[in-house]
Amino acid sequence: MAEILVIRLRPGAAAAASWCVVDSAGTRLGPLESGDLSEAVRLAAQRKIYILVPATEVLLAKAELPVRSAAKLLQAVPFALEEQLAEDVDKLHFAIGKRGKEGTVPVAAAARARLEQWLSQLNEAGLEPDALFSEGEGIPGIPNAYTLLFEDGTCLIRAPDGETTVLEDLELREIAALLDLVGVAASDGGDEEKEPVHLNLYMGQTEHETLSADIDWLRQRVASLEVKLLPEGALPHFAVNVGTGQGINLLQGAYAPVTDSGPLWKPWRLAAALLVGLLATILVVEFVELKRLEAQESELDEAMAQLIKKACPGTRRIVNARAQLEQCGKISGGDPGNMDQRFLRSLATLGSVMAETPNTKITALSFRNAIMDLRLTAPNVDALDKIRRLVSERGDMEADIQSATPKETGIEGRVRITGAES
Repeated sequence: MAEILVIRLRPGAAAAASWCVVDSAGTRLGPLESGDLSEAVRLAAQRKIYILVPATEVLLAKAELPVRSAAKLLQAVPFALEEQLAEDVDKLHFAIGKRGKEGTVPVAAAARARLEQWLSQLNEAGLEPDALFSEGEGIPGIPNAYTLLFEDGTCLIRAPDGETTVLEDLELREIAALLDLVGVAASDGGDEEKEPVHLNLYMGQTEHETLSADIDWLRQRVASLEVKLLPEGALPHFAVNVGTGQGINLLQGAYAPVTDSGPLWKPWRLAAALLVGLLATILVVEFVELKRLEAQESELDEAMAQLIKKACPGTRRIVNARAQLEQCGKISGGDPGNMDQRFLRSLATLGSVMAETPNTKITALSFRNAIMDLRLTAPNVDALDKIRRLVSERGDMEADIQSATPKETGIEGRVRITGAES
């Protein structure tokens, strides 16, 4: 299960922060820590990094927009929320969440200058965030109940429908009246009926002591009220909620993080290296084979030239072997067609055989009465026997080894090819 380092940036000192580690199910995995941002870097390796920024600096809202594509939504959102914004839309950055069942689109907006300041602080500390959320996204959501979180004079409110509100420097009774949590109750002499209200209050020990009288007053006027103290502050509760991936990530559009394919690529590195090595080996083998065939072709051309010069003394240049052989036959007064057919068949067979026996060369050749006598140099007796066998296997000709004499450079052999009848 993926682990996430959740860091909360606090107003005030530029690098002041607190952090803890959770898993993707929201389970806390380590102690809460605080200090300079750079101190959190040691926990960042191999973990996703989620950043929480002050809720007072991010507007969370919902917009009713008919368009579906993300690009068009981002273009339309500023105009849909224009009346709710106190700042010029050109100075704001907008991010969107998943469209809700009711058809509205959740939106988060923050000043570009402030967003860039947060990212600059993180970059200077050596941190590259995967997501950046408003603290308001981390308020625990409880079905059919309002959740109010008090901290340092700020009240974060999550309504039953998930809508989040931030109020500052207001008393609990004022907040209850502003949200219409308390109507004209029967205890106040009224007769107006009201939907039952359930409240969950999160606060530190100091806030609890300060608001105790208002809490008692409010408890008498709602269906239920539960107080939960925050001995370690709000971050552990925020981390549990954002760790599960809830909320709108402000890092969208131009601020979207560059995807790191390293973790995905790492398991395939060995396989890819082996594949590259295999391809390189195949290319080398093919290149060597190509060079070998080119060398054999050159040797075959040379052997054919030697054969034609032996059959037609006085030939200096080989241009068209067949035409030159015919002309040679006419000059010699023989039956050029018949002689040519027999010789060419013997020559074609010999040429194909020589192509399959590398390092073997013809040193002399004669052709008379459909009999071809060859003198060759070969690396060993096996090469001579291969020539004999291949000639005999191809067509109706026979080859016999007349002699095989060992020499310093190999074997000097004589081979006779017979049976090249027209």
